[in-house]
Amino acid sequence: ALNDISLTTKIRFQYLVDIELERFESLPPEVYTRGFVMDYAKCLSIDPKRAADDFLAG
Repeated sequence: ALNDISLTTKIRFQYLVDIELERFESLPPEVYTRGFVMDYAKCLSIDPKRAADDFLAG
């Protein structure tokens, strides 16, 4: 599933793994991570803004 999402969103597979595992230190700067989380959330039919806000809040 993550591989398909990676292909659809063009987000590196490893970044998706890092998002899933909340490995904040392995992710790029916040502005990029916010966009990645929003795109990932859209693929999962989750509110993208809320997902990004919740994720970045820790």
